[in-house]
Amino acid sequence: MMNRIELQNPLWFVLTIVMLSSCGGQTEEGGHGHDHPTVEEQPDTNYVPIENQRQSLIHCNGRVEVPPQYVADIHARIDGYVEDVYVLKGQEVKRGQALAVISDRTILTLRQELQQSNAKLERIQKSYDRKSVLFESKAISSREWEEVKAQLDGEKALNQSLKDQLSYIGIDSEAVAQAKGSDKITITSPIEGFVNAVNVNMGKRVSAHEKLFQVIDESHKHIELEVFPSAAGALKMYQHVEFTPTGSNETYEGYVFLINRSVDAMSNTINVHVHPEGETKNLVVSTFVDAKIHTDEFVEEGDEKHAH
Repeated sequence: MMNRIELQNPLWFVLTIVMLSSCGGQTEEGGHGHDHPTVEEQPDTNYVPIENQRQSLIHCNGRVEVPPQYVADIHARIDGYVEDVYVLKGQEVKRGQALAVISDRTILTLRQELQQSNAKLERIQKSYDRKSVLFESKAISSREWEEVKAQLDGEKALNQSLKDQLSYIGIDSEAVAQAKGSDKITITSPIEGFVNAVNVNMGKRVSAHEKLFQVIDESHKHIELEVFPSAAGALKMYQHVEFTPTGSNETYEGYVFLINRSVDAMSNTINVHVHPEGETKNLVVSTFVDAKIHTDEFVEEGDEKHAH
């Protein structure tokens, strides 16, 4: 038994030395891992820090629109009945062109009251002029002169009030004195453009707050884009924009003209106002568009087109 153990001891000893050498080599390699990194530890040479990344294209949506001052919602400013309608939806109209005729008894009453006030004001004015002469010569007391002056001031105020009411509903008060009383007024267009809405017909009873027509002037079309706040940092004035109306194969160009400084609470987007370049005749107001903002391309600043 002892002889067998002695024969095995050298083999066990050699195995032990080999195992220790192997472990020692692994420990050294691990200890000097910075000199020989593994594949997982190799740095990614393609990595760019988030703060240095930049978006060259911003994809967004929007609509073709016109400025508020180029859209007119037209009301009668008085209750009445539609006597006549002169235009159709889509028709081109000039500024001041007649759109419809409205009638109501109130209109006739205001005309008659102004005519009566004009006559009364003329009589009081003559009385005031005569008594002013008498007062200067001390032929009448100051009390008599003051009474007629108060009457004159009161009637002037009433007369001006009637003129203002007639002017508000579209009647020339200066023409009332020469013309016969009428219960009709003509509704006209305040701007040049095309009729976008007609909400009346013959005989319809309309109210003062009701929109009868809408006229749009297309001479200054623009694009209103909605951009997510995450891309706001890449937006700049005069960046080149390409956009395509929905259902169209034609691509238009433009540039960023205004950038809203706040986020819309409803859509959670930032509004970007874009001015188109070139012909815009085929752009239809309220049409949706798909757009691309080129953040690294700009139009020339100082161009006359920026003055729009």
